[in-house]
Amino acid sequence: MSPNSFCNFTNLIVRTRKLLTCVLCVGLCLAAVGCALSPQKSDQGTQTNTESALVSLDIAPKATSLAIRGNRQLTAIGHFKDGSQRNLTASVHWTSSAPHIVHIDARGIAIGLDAGASTISASLGHISGESKLKVQINPLTSLAIAPARISLATGDVQQLRVVGKYLDGSVKDVTASAAWSSSTPTVASISASGVARATSPGTTLAIARIDFLASVASLTVTSGSASLQSISVTPVLPVLAVGGTQQFSATGTYSDGSTRDLTRVASWSCSAPAVASINQNGFANALTVGTARIAASLDAFSSSASLTIDAATLQSISVNPPNPSIVAGSTQQFSAIASYSDGSTRDITSQGTWTTSPAQVATISNTGLATATGEGTATIQVSFHSVAGNGTLAVMANSSGAIPSTFFSMHINDFRTPWPTVPIGGVRLWDTQTTWGQINTSPGIYDWTKLDRRLTQAQSRGADVMYELGRTPVWAQCSSTDSTCGSGVTITCGHNGVTAAGGPGQCYPPNDLKIDGSGPNQHWKDWVTAVVTHSRGFVRYYEIWNEPDIAHSWQGSFAQLARMEQDAKAIVGSIDPSALIVTPAPVDMHPGPTWMDRYMAAGGAQAADVIAFHGYVECIGGCVPHVYPTAEDEVLLISKFKAVMLAHRQQTKPIFITEGSWGRTDINLFTDQDLRSAFIVRYHLLQGSLGIARSYWYLWDGIGVGTLWDTVNTNLQGCAGGGIPNNGGYLCPSGIAYQQVYNWLVGASPSAPCSANGTVWSCGYTRGGGYHALAVWDASKTCSNGVCATSIYSPDSQFVQYRDLAGGTKSVASGSTIQIGAKPVLLETGNVP
Repeated sequence: MSPNSFCNFTNLIVRTRKLLTCVLCVGLCLAAVGCALSPQKSDQGTQTNTESALVSLDIAPKATSLAIRGNRQLTAIGHFKDGSQRNLTASVHWTSSAPHIVHIDARGIAIGLDAGASTISASLGHISGESKLKVQINPLTSLAIAPARISLATGDVQQLRVVGKYLDGSVKDVTASAAWSSSTPTVASISASGVARATSPGTTLAIARIDFLASVASLTVTSGSASLQSISVTPVLPVLAVGGTQQFSATGTYSDGSTRDLTRVASWSCSAPAVASINQNGFANALTVGTARIAASLDAFSSSASLTIDAATLQSISVNPPNPSIVAGSTQQFSAIASYSDGSTRDITSQGTWTTSPAQVATISNTGLATATGEGTATIQVSFHSVAGNGTLAVMANSSGAIPSTFFSMHINDFRTPWPTVPIGGVRLWDTQTTWGQINTSPGIYDWTKLDRRLTQAQSRGADVMYELGRTPVWAQCSSTDSTCGSGVTITCGHNGVTAAGGPGQCYPPNDLKIDGSGPNQHWKDWVTAVVTHSRGFVRYYEIWNEPDIAHSWQGSFAQLARMEQDAKAIVGSIDPSALIVTPAPVDMHPGPTWMDRYMAAGGAQAADVIAFHGYVECIGGCVPHVYPTAEDEVLLISKFKAVMLAHRQQTKPIFITEGSWGRTDINLFTDQDLRSAFIVRYHLLQGSLGIARSYWYLWDGIGVGTLWDTVNTNLQGCAGGGIPNNGGYLCPSGIAYQQVYNWLVGASPSAPCSANGTVWSCGYTRGGGYHALAVWDASKTCSNGVCATSIYSPDSQFVQYRDLAGGTKSVASGSTIQIGAKPVLLETGNVP
């Protein structure tokens, strides 16, 4: 290449580089401008685009109802300019107009907190939507028109009915509350009261609405017609007091033999308007003393009844018996007695209107016969001429049938203790830092923290809760020297001279309740109201007081405790009708039954649903080293309490042993693991045989008092080296035995009470499929250092195997013998079906 050519080539390269540099700069500038002008791809920008394209928000459901503590997922659907729809539930902002009624979280889940109404709003930018929510204690959940298919001839009329189903399972005729309509009124019209009138052949829909619910029934009108032949009016000869009321009914009989309710379609009249009035629904009011004819007519037919009005006015109605207790599956006949102003009474059992609530506990017929359908307390009401009388019915599990899992209930001392690995049906909150004195630390001030932890824990494990209401807080106590509201004797309230947690003086009654049971008792009422309101739906049983027959536990009178029981019953019944009241629970063989006798004589237990006592049988003759508790003493203890119940006509009420075990072992030195295992099994076998509905073992994790589980394996009064690793601690041999007796009993039905032949005890059980079992032991035998003495026993030939307390199974040859001792074995005809 020549020098000139090289120079020209070099100049070309330089010029090209300059040109490329300019192009690059221009491009960068344009990009910068473009970035500045174009929308940013940030989250905020995306949301802005979504909002700008969003036209409306729909919240589904538009309206609904919730139960208290119930929840409902709401959904937000966005409608966009391009006609598309998108689920925006997680993107919108949720709010509640009444957050104390309904809480709504960021996910759109609404939770009912209290009865009332709230508007739930969802918003995204300036676009929003709403849903109306009602929170009810027992909301209506569905409607059903009866009949679901209706066929009428032209000109016919028929009263339609709609039945509502509520959250608690109860049903009620809500015809009068519904808004009625017909989809094709030219075929059939439906009045505001639900009366259908067939107009012309065709098909229409009968519609009933209440709030957010609706029910639809098909109504067909044909051209044929059955003709009305007669009308009858009932009741025929009613008698009312002045001011009383009576609903009359008119029934039509037709040419095809059918009958129809014509009450709301007939024309009603009264022959003596000054004596009684009657509206067009057949509802009569008694105005003055005299007699009148009440007539119903339709077309050319009519009928009448004679109404007599007395001078005496209805004052009240009593329901008898007022507060019975029965077991599930049984019945109770109630009667209703009306009292009048002239002092007369009249049995109106068959005339009154009977109702019961909730239906899952009991139902009742129109003659006052109640049928127990499930555990709980039902309110029984009878109404007659605008006056009502009330009673209650307590229903317990049928202890004479199969033994339920709830028979096995427990105390758990420390909240940090892992939940028991053995099955338990319920827990009793005692020695759990949840007493009145520990929660209600000053007037109107409550710390629910520890109670809520216990309630939540039990609910998550499917165990129901018994809450003990006692231990008066310091600020509400009667002074120890004041004999007008207490004993006037100064003592230390608490076991073994140790002041109970929550402050001194907790065994003294409230200071506004006199020793004779009079006075406002407002401290107690306020406390019971607060704890039941807070714990509604979480606590199944409320026990009045713990071991009131012991001086360091109660320094009041029988009359005071009876009054406290009565006030608690009224409060619990008004706030949480499904919860039951448990009597104060005395302890020990000798003072316990005597105390209960005096308590019942003072009016105690009348308002209670359950009779309670403690099942300890240790130290009957005083605590002496190596004198051990005998489980068979439970038979005498229970029989004494049953005799007291019978004497005071309380024998139909269920019995709970709300606390019990082999007791303290620091004095009697009851530490042998074999004997403990023998005791716990015999203790439950005997109680189950004698009809005890529940037995609360004390306790799962307490050292020296019924210990079944321990954090270490070496405590002499715990597992004493015999435990097996379990849930971060050790399951004692007695805990294993507890599991075995649970397996033996739950679902089995006692075939005969436990009985003794000399020192050999036996308890028989049956199950379905022809299964039979017999628990046997020799109460005269004992154990020491891992060796148990035995005697020879000859089983019946039907038994082919037996189970021991370790869970093992051994075969039994026909005609052979087995060794029995302090620890029961369960003979079986085969495996559990």
